[in-house]
Amino acid sequence: MRGRGTRRADHIRKTSFTIFDFVGVTDFHGDDDDDYPEGGAVYGSGTKVQQPSEPRRLLLLDVHDHIDPATREWVTLDEDGNPIPNDARTVRAAELLLRFEEWLEAMPFNADQLRLLRLVQNQIEANPDMERFDLYRFTQPPFSFNGGVQRARQVFGGDEDLRLILDEMNEAVFGDPEAPSRDQPDAFA
Repeated sequence: MRGRGTRRADHIRKTSFTIFDFVGVTDFHGDDDDDYPEGGAVYGSGTKVQQPSEPRRLLLLDVHDHIDPATREWVTLDEDGNPIPNDARTVRAAELLLRFEEWLEAMPFNADQLRLLRLVQNQIEANPDMERFDLYRFTQPPFSFNGGVQRARQVFGGDEDLRLILDEMNEAVFGDPEAPSRDQPDAFA
């Protein structure tokens, strides 16, 4: 932001520039003086700019589009401000997450189980192409950072109970719980 104002231009002679600071850049660089009121102009090189005679106005348009900061793609919003999925992976992820939430609400889990299941939910959202969530996934990050398979077995009361929970979740979220996984075989069968 500061660099654009201080950048030289061959065809324009700049004597000053104005920074509209919404995130504290001027504080970080020590530009704020007590002489200027909060929200006022910050002047470079000791020169002063004439204030505009009429205050500027913010124009608000009724457009329901914005740029997704993660992907830098246009996203269309509905009337409530919720993003409308625009590709098949996003649509599948939304469907899987909805099924996961329905299943999760119907089950009586304790806080440790819920914490682990929220990590499972994040993995399903990040990988909507998976066809089931297998036990081997607990050997990979982020689960491996949180105790891996041993921690999952401990939280759910043993290997058999963990497998039962995973089968119920796979049936509720992905469909057939007995369908073989195409992404990797179950390393703990």
